[in-house]
Amino acid sequence: MDMDLDEETILLYENVLKTARAKAVENPNDDDVDNLLDCAGALLTLHNVKDFTTSKEMLEEAVTKFKKVTELNPDLHRPFWALGKTLTAQAILFSTRAEAKDHYELAYDYFLKAVEKNPKNKLYRISLQEAAKKAPGRGPFTSAGFKQSAGTADPSSAGTENVPGTCPFSSAGTKRSIGTAGLSSSAGTEDPSNLPDVDPLDGDAKVCESIDPPASRFISYLENYANKFEINPQFNECVQSAKYDETSGLWRVKTNEVEYICRWLVVATGENAECVTPEIEGLSEFKGEVVYACDYKSGKNFEGKKVLVVGCGNSGMELSLDLSNHHALPSMVVRSSVHVLPREIFGISTFELAVMMLKWLPLWIVDKLLLILTWFILGDMEKYGIKRPSMGPLQLKNTVGKTPVLDIGALEKIRSGDINVVPGIKRINKNGEVELVNGEKLDIDAVVLATGYRSNVPSWLQEGEFFSKNGYPKMPFPHGWKGNSGLYAVGFTKRGLSGASSDAVKIAQDIGKVWKQETKQKKQRTTACHRRCISQF
Repeated sequence: MDMDLDEETILLYENVLKTARAKAVENPNDDDVDNLLDCAGALLTLHNVKDFTTSKEMLEEAVTKFKKVTELNPDLHRPFWALGKTLTAQAILFSTRAEAKDHYELAYDYFLKAVEKNPKNKLYRISLQEAAKKAPGRGPFTSAGFKQSAGTADPSSAGTENVPGTCPFSSAGTKRSIGTAGLSSSAGTEDPSNLPDVDPLDGDAKVCESIDPPASRFISYLENYANKFEINPQFNECVQSAKYDETSGLWRVKTNEVEYICRWLVVATGENAECVTPEIEGLSEFKGEVVYACDYKSGKNFEGKKVLVVGCGNSGMELSLDLSNHHALPSMVVRSSVHVLPREIFGISTFELAVMMLKWLPLWIVDKLLLILTWFILGDMEKYGIKRPSMGPLQLKNTVGKTPVLDIGALEKIRSGDINVVPGIKRINKNGEVELVNGEKLDIDAVVLATGYRSNVPSWLQEGEFFSKNGYPKMPFPHGWKGNSGLYAVGFTKRGLSGASSDAVKIAQDIGKVWKQETKQKKQRTTACHRRCISQF
C-alpha cells in the first residue's frame, strides 16, 4: 500500500490515538472531554482501514467514548452527531437485518438531538434525513423544525438490504472516506459547498475533521510532538557544507551561524528541498512577472492577465483553476502524459477506494479498474490535450514516485475553454510572446512555474559514495537509508511518509544499537553535536 495522502492521515491519527490512550491511563476517571474526543475521533477514522474484527472493536470503543462525552458535557452538539455516524457504520458493516434496524433507530435519535441543539447545521439535517429512511420506526421529524422534502428518496435503497456482505456505501446510501467528516451521508441531496464551516480550534469540532486535518491542528500536533520528545529545532539556519573529518572520525556541519561536530549525520532534507527551474529559452529576459508555485498566493493578483502556467501536476492544475476563478486567462503547459483521476468515486475518496481494492486485488487490476471508472466519470481527456501514460497510476507512483493528479474542478474549466491547454514551449521573448513546439504563438503577461521540486543534497554534502548526483541515495528502497561513517538518509524513498517512517525506524534502531554497545564497553568518545562559533577558527 503506497498512497501518500492516506498514509499521512493514518500515521497522524494513529499517533493521536496512541497519545489519547496514554493520557487516559494517567487519568483513571477518564473524564477529559478533549482527550475523549481525540480518542473517539481517531477510532472512528481508523476503523475504515482495519480488518473486520479490529474495525468492530474500534467502533464499539468509539461509541463508549462519545457517549461519555455527551454525559460529561451535554451542551456539545457534535458528539451526538458523531454517535449517530458511528452507529450507522456499525449497522452498515456488522449487523444482521434486525440489529441494523436497531442501530439506525439509535442513530436517528442521536442525529435528532444534534439537530435540536443546532437546527441550522445542514450536515446534521442531512444525516437525520438519511437515518429516517433506514429507521421506519422514527419520524416524521417535525420536532426538529422541518420535514423531509419530496424527491429525496435514497437511490440505493431499491432492492438493497442491510445485511453482511452488501457493499457498504451503496446499502446505506452514505459517503465513506477516511476522516470523520468524510462519513457524512449526503446522498446527493445537498451541495457540499453549502455545508457549514467548522472552526478547527473549536473543541466541539474535533470529531468532524476531514481527511486533511486543519493546518492549526497539524501544527499543534508537531509542536506537541517536539515538546514530548524534547526536540529543539534550530530555525533560521542554513547548512552550507557537511564533510566527514577522517582525522577525528566526526562529521563537521557548517551553517550560516555555527559549526556542528557530530558522530552521526542524518540527511532528512527530503525530495522537495528546492524549486526546479525549467530550461526555457528567453525566460530570464522576460519582462513580466515570473512566480514559483511555492510563492503563489492568490489568482486575485492576476485578474484580467494572460498567465502561462508551466506544469500540469496537482499544483499546475489547482493554480490554473484558481487563476480562472479569479478571472485571469490561464494557459497550462502539458508537455508530457499525466494521470488525472476524479477526487471521489461513488462518493468515496479515490485513494481510499484504491487502498480498499489493494487488500484483495493485485496492483495491475486495481490500476485497470481505476482507469475504467475514471473514463466513465471524466470521459476522454485526450481530445483536450491531456494524454495518459502507458503505465497505470499506482504502478507509476511505485516505480518513479509520480503522484496522479486529483481533479477538483480544473477539467470542467478545460472543457469550457476557461483554461487553455498548450503543448511544450520552444521560446519566450522579452515582450511576452511565446512560441510553442507546434508552431503556434500566444501572448502572456505573467508566468507561474509549477515544475516541481528536487533534492538539494549535492549542493552542501561533500560525499560521493552514498548519494548520487541527483541528490538521492544510490541504493534503491528499502536499502538506501544507511551509508558509511555514521551517514544516514531518511525521506528519499519516493514513498511519502510510509517510506520515511520505514527509514526512520531503521536508523533509530541502528544508532541505538551502536550506542548501547559502546556504552556497555565503556568506550569514551567525543560528545556528539557539540557547537562552536565559526569565528573561532
